[in-house]
Amino acid sequence: MREFRTAAAIVLLLISTFGFAQKVSVEYDKTADFSQYKSYAWVKGQDAQRPGVHLAIVGAVEYALEQQGLSKTEEDKADLLIRYFAKPDMEFNVGASDPTYSASGGIPLPGGTPWTSGVGPAPSSASRKGTLVVEMFDRAHHRQVWRSTGSGTLKSNKDTLDKIDSAVQKMFAKFPKREVPAG
Repeated sequence: MREFRTAAAIVLLLISTFGFAQKVSVEYDKTADFSQYKSYAWVKGQDAQRPGVHLAIVGAVEYALEQQGLSKTEEDKADLLIRYFAKPDMEFNVGASDPTYSASGGIPLPGGTPWTSGVGPAPSSASRKGTLVVEMFDRAHHRQVWRSTGSGTLKSNKDTLDKIDSAVQKMFAKFPKREVPAG
């Protein structure tokens, strides 16, 4: 019975570790000459609902674009048009002290009874799952040349800002290399 509890604890630990991992994917047009792009401008996407989150996303993306040697300009003069989509999803985490055992299919966990959980009390909490999509379009050729998606679970406002920064850094780490002019 003890081995079963140990195995169950390891499985729960692995699930919680991977459940909070941040996933980032990048796709780009391999025929596009990214060295020709010098400037960008923002176009309307689906902005984050919270103004502070919107500013954090825009700031992180603009910093990453600056690091790639791109400068912000007006839409009609930009080489690249940038937009982002922020998609929040709410998830409710049920604690182990749930008397209905809904988190485990209505059955008490090993070592638990209808009156005790067997794993100690854990509070319920709400967390936000979010997805951030950043897209770039070649304005002159009217085509998408780069797209990245990042998703993860957000626990607090500070966590949200850290995850945005981390996701954008991972996205642009996979940006096609280009020659940045010296000077």
